[in-house]
Amino acid sequence: LPPAAPDTFYGAAGRDFVRDTTLNLRSTFAHRLDAHWQVRHTMSLLDLDSSFDNTFVTQPFLSTPRDFNRVQRARFVQDMQQRNLQTNLELLGQLSSGAVGHDLLLGAEYSWQKRQPRLWSGVAAPVAFHGPDTRAGTGVANTPFAHNSHRASGQALYVQDQLSLGQQWKLLAGLRWDRFEIDSTNRLRGLRSQRSSSALSPRVGVVWEALAGHSLYASYSKNFAPVGGDTIGITPDARGNANDLGPQYSRQLETGIKSDWLAGRLSSTLSLFQLDLYNRAVADPVVPAMFYLTGLERNRGVELSVKGELARHWFIRGGVTRQNARVVDAEPRFAGKRSAGVSGSGGSLFIAYAPPLGLFAESGLVHEGARYADRDNMLELPGYVRWDGKIGYRLRQAEITLAALNLANRGYHASATGLGQVMPGTPRSFTLTVAYRF
Repeated sequence: LPPAAPDTFYGAAGRDFVRDTTLNLRSTFAHRLDAHWQVRHTMSLLDLDSSFDNTFVTQPFLSTPRDFNRVQRARFVQDMQQRNLQTNLELLGQLSSGAVGHDLLLGAEYSWQKRQPRLWSGVAAPVAFHGPDTRAGTGVANTPFAHNSHRASGQALYVQDQLSLGQQWKLLAGLRWDRFEIDSTNRLRGLRSQRSSSALSPRVGVVWEALAGHSLYASYSKNFAPVGGDTIGITPDARGNANDLGPQYSRQLETGIKSDWLAGRLSSTLSLFQLDLYNRAVADPVVPAMFYLTGLERNRGVELSVKGELARHWFIRGGVTRQNARVVDAEPRFAGKRSAGVSGSGGSLFIAYAPPLGLFAESGLVHEGARYADRDNMLELPGYVRWDGKIGYRLRQAEITLAALNLANRGYHASATGLGQVMPGTPRSFTLTVAYRF
């Protein structure tokens, strides 16, 4: 597919917008029962009001009749409110049985979500592929497209035990049980759907310190993602809605070696990994509230990371990854292709000067390799290197930091949700943060 110029915009200039107003509250309470046991409670609350008026590409060409010189567009207006609550209660402690030491974690979790999206649709005329007319036009998005109400709740119980077997061996075993319930109402059609799902997610690992400062490790974990998250809702009677088919799962296998250098001041990890995503729901990049399954996607790779203190007050952190993410099992048109949005290589390297008090600074590079914008592998986003940094001053109870993103102000493609929606990278920007501890 021929790429358009980086600054090409197919929307309606001056009219299109996205406006999110978010409130986040989080609390953590910890109480030590004795020298070995403590109880911890965390709670977080999210309140989101979101609205947009978007004119965007539904297809990078006209399909009837097929015309590669013009792009097809649609207009959607949204008004949405969302509330999320999550709370965890945990018991942490250590005990020993003979020569075996135990670090225990027992916990319970409760979550609640409410999401009420309203969408209106309208007509947007096609525009030229090159040099499109971005004037807003007179079309009005006044046709109700979706008016849904979603409520979801989740409960979880989990336990984990890290066993120390002498000086050289550590074992980790954990198990989490989840149950998730969702109730969705399509107010436009007077339809209602309810779903519930549950799963057990195991986690096991082993570490062997073969030599002083060098440990071999291996781990396996499985995770459960129900119909939920930021896109909760099963949209009753939505044709092709893959959310109805069940939860999403992932499993990860990893093995490698962890090493300490310079008398423990510097550490490195070399790992081999395989990450499988299966029964995975992916949002349609064009039609809101529509989802489909990718079947199985598999990512295999190798990663090297390093962090620590090179010299007094001088620190390094960074890593490099080579990976191959492919669609293994899906519709014939997707099977064997590269996973969308996943590059074959990436990495970062940062050097910092950070004494306990006083002036501190950090600078480094971030690299992201080329990756495809779409599941059909029709458009490749080129790789890029970005220069970031920060400088600040630290007192005993206060800290001020000025962070800079993309210092060279380089243009790049950060992400994409499809062929016609490619997000440019953030230009040079600065964030000032002031923190006070008490």
